[in-house]
Amino acid sequence: DIFKNPKSPIDLKVTVAGLDLRGKQKVPATIKGICISFYYKESDAAMLMYLAVDPAYRTEGLGNALFKHHNSVVIATARANGGKLTGSYISMQDPQKPLTPEHQKFDKYDPQKRLDKYAAWGGQQIPFDYIYGVQAGNTVETGDECVLMAFKHPVDGTYPSREQTLKFMRSLWRGYGVEEPEKHPAFQKMAQSYKKPPQPRGPKAL
Repeated sequence: DIFKNPKSPIDLKVTVAGLDLRGKQKVPATIKGICISFYYKESDAAMLMYLAVDPAYRTEGLGNALFKHHNSVVIATARANGGKLTGSYISMQDPQKPLTPEHQKFDKYDPQKRLDKYAAWGGQQIPFDYIYGVQAGNTVETGDECVLMAFKHPVDGTYPSREQTLKFMRSLWRGYGVEEPEKHPAFQKMAQSYKKPPQPRGPKAL
């Protein structure tokens, strides 16, 4: 747990996977992977903020194991806060849009491969124009270079509804300091572009 303050709107959980991370064995400590999960109390929803595995260990199935652990963490966190988990999401670079300078500098993983990987794990792209907003001084900076995917609920296997996703988006914007997201033109544009909840494609997701 990073945010210990019960008044914080977000619970942040960090999972580190590796060898002898507690120093109890006679082997060098090795970090193999890391997963960062956000739980937004206002919307009873979660975001997989970061999942990375060292390239040397990517054939061990660790990424999938960390993703499954993320699912366990966010449902447990939701229950601890009196919720049921109304949605579980991840945002990532849209493969159809130009890479941002930040992506080119810090993230070498191919955007299409990342999207395909999470789709294989049951992720469904939300059918709307995903826009995030960040309060920067007296202005709100927005970005539209990403897509938003939703995962099946870890327990009942359902995807979030349109209303649940927009409620999550409101809490996401508020988490970035925007007090009244629904009054911002970019948020309104995003909401108006949402047509229907994500539909499963192909075989049932894991």
